[in-house]
Amino acid sequence: MSALWPTPAEISTLRFAFPGPGFGGRLFLAAAAFALGLTLWCLAPLLIAIPGLLLVLLGHLPLWVRRQTIAPGGATPQHEEVWVPVEDGWLDRVEALEQRGRRWDATPWEFTNAIGCLTLFGILGVVGVVVALAGLLFGLGLLLRLAVAVPLLVVPLWFNGIRTIWHPSELRTKGIALAMARQAAEAAGGGDFEPVPLLALREGKRGRYPVDARLMLRPAREDDSGFLGVQVQVSINNVQGTDYPYLYAVILGREGFVLPRPESLAGGTRKHPFIAEPGESGGVRYLVVRQHADDKGGWRTEPLQIAGIVEVALRLGRDAWAASGGRAEA
Repeated sequence: MSALWPTPAEISTLRFAFPGPGFGGRLFLAAAAFALGLTLWCLAPLLIAIPGLLLVLLGHLPLWVRRQTIAPGGATPQHEEVWVPVEDGWLDRVEALEQRGRRWDATPWEFTNAIGCLTLFGILGVVGVVVALAGLLFGLGLLLRLAVAVPLLVVPLWFNGIRTIWHPSELRTKGIALAMARQAAEAAGGGDFEPVPLLALREGKRGRYPVDARLMLRPAREDDSGFLGVQVQVSINNVQGTDYPYLYAVILGREGFVLPRPESLAGGTRKHPFIAEPGESGGVRYLVVRQHADDKGGWRTEPLQIAGIVEVALRLGRDAWAASGGRAEA
């Protein structure tokens, strides 16, 4: 919604909770219900005045708007994700979408953002002063009635049409870690590897949207060695409400590819050294290079360790590439 009033384009997108006339007609119905309800509640005898409060509440119904969201996937994803290569700068575009969502959410008519909360409390404060003055002039009875009616008139407006936006915090955290990994790969790759960013896209109510990210360092030259490259992945560990990246690199090769079998790896720290874990699945052989983690720590990969993991993985991958008959130099 615009700063003070919705534009015609915004009005056309509003999804009202109850059927009724156009926007102007809804405003008229709401205003009539508010005016009649407040008049009854403030001026009529108590038994007749009570229905006035019900009219005030009913006046909100013609204006009640369903929740609004610009989350690209909606509330419930419909399909599994598909990994696709993407262009450089995807993280900048994700952050731009998130910033645009924050600007869209910064409306004074909703309590879920700071501007809306300040507006609501400011209006309640001003109205409270007016109500107090009216009570001094017209008596305690009117003061008590207004103290009941005003919150019923004002507060529901700030719960109407609540907005939700996209918060891809985990994706952003992964993207920052992968950007560091890419810098390290470009410095250590020596032209043997080509970086390819990958995003996992999930189908949702508003089309496809990213939910995960990886970095593929694929061989710059094709040969018969079976070497597929080094894939950099990030998992998220949440510690006391804060997300931290745990990055690792996976050396990949087809069946028959000679995996390196290092007894120990240089890098890491004394408590959390780098380790290598071989495996095989679906005709693909792999070696995971990661930082050792246990109940004493190591579940967060710092920038220095990110660079070290990538450098070690590329060195091992290059050695295995050469040992398998590839064209990279050992």
